[in-house]
Amino acid sequence: MQSIGGFGYIDGLMCCNGIPLTEVIASVPHERGFTPLYVYNERAILDNCAALNSAFPQAKKRFAVKACMNLEILRLIRDQGFGFDVVSHGELGRAKLAGARPEEIVYAGAAKTDYEVSEAVGAGVTIVVERPEELPIIDVAAISQGLETTALLRLRPNVDAHTHRHLTTGTAFSKFGMPEAAVREILENRVSASGYRFGGIHFHIGSQIDSPSCTAQAIGVALPIIDEFNLKLLDIGGGFPVCYTEDGSAPCVDEFSREIYNAIGDRDIQLLIEPGRSVVADTAVMVTTVMSVEYGTDEEGKPWRIVTCDAGMGDNPRPMLYDAYHQIWPLVAGDPESTPTYIAGPYCESTDFIGRGLLNLPLLKRGDRLVMMHCGAYVRAMASGYNGNLISPEVIVLSDGTIKLIAMRQSFGHSIALELVA
Repeated sequence: MQSIGGFGYIDGLMCCNGIPLTEVIASVPHERGFTPLYVYNERAILDNCAALNSAFPQAKKRFAVKACMNLEILRLIRDQGFGFDVVSHGELGRAKLAGARPEEIVYAGAAKTDYEVSEAVGAGVTIVVERPEELPIIDVAAISQGLETTALLRLRPNVDAHTHRHLTTGTAFSKFGMPEAAVREILENRVSASGYRFGGIHFHIGSQIDSPSCTAQAIGVALPIIDEFNLKLLDIGGGFPVCYTEDGSAPCVDEFSREIYNAIGDRDIQLLIEPGRSVVADTAVMVTTVMSVEYGTDEEGKPWRIVTCDAGMGDNPRPMLYDAYHQIWPLVAGDPESTPTYIAGPYCESTDFIGRGLLNLPLLKRGDRLVMMHCGAYVRAMASGYNGNLISPEVIVLSDGTIKLIAMRQSFGHSIALELVA
């Protein structure tokens, strides 16, 4: 395998920046076992942030907290000059704890409650307006608190990002944003409000965008509105793709940067981007332990091997939600078996497979360990407590080789702490 985010083999042992993962695994408290375990690479995060800063030197960058919520990671990204894109009360709290100033936070969300709107106004953050119904709530909250709020109108540009149907957000049929006519109508009647001002236009057409031309097309819908109403900010969201497969490719951020700046031209507007996946996806792995191995054949006589592990859909829901593919490699390299391998998890669901038809895995037995790649984005952040699952710990390998625990394994007490037990 090629190195991914600093994870790769040295003398047949999977390492993170030269540090054997066996050492990383051994460093975590293990009263209930060593795995599942999420391992981050600080150096890879710094490199990805540097690439985005280089590609978009004049743009304001707001990391999408939904991708990865660990405070240690958020603080690291904040130190690279990023603010935050948040979508809930909890994410706003994390952004503030990570050290972001109000002007560095953009608050989106498709169904903000009155409480969330009032909290966002009081915090002084920029609010992305997804629906016309939000505007009077913002107005009342701002006037009652004696504040003026900056609002961005979320445009639904009706542009297909050519991504998975569960990852597209900018087509005509989408729960996000408003069509062009609705945005124009709001701007034409803006003089009626006093608690907020319109700072600009926001859009986000989806995740894993397959071509910069899709983003440029959406910009082409937004710019006439910006020009007509003399707005000063264009927030294009994120969506920069990451290649999860061994032999695939994806456009780099420099390609997106060129098309985006060409589309904007010489306009005097502030560009804002909200990357998430492209900052952290390749910077972490999930380690899991083999529990059992079974061989069999299907109705046509084709062989299969099911390897059941202690990590599954509750630890990484992406394969179930998006048919997502993650490379899975053995902790200790070995000659691959010819039998297609299916990696199953411990959950009581038939859909609990995190890898299907893999051909790169060696002979395996109980106690062997596997490493799932590209687990920095939307993996730990989406982990659930289904089947009473207790969320796994997180560690980071720092640039100097230090191994640091950044989230403990959840305990049973944590899992029931909010329940009113007589």
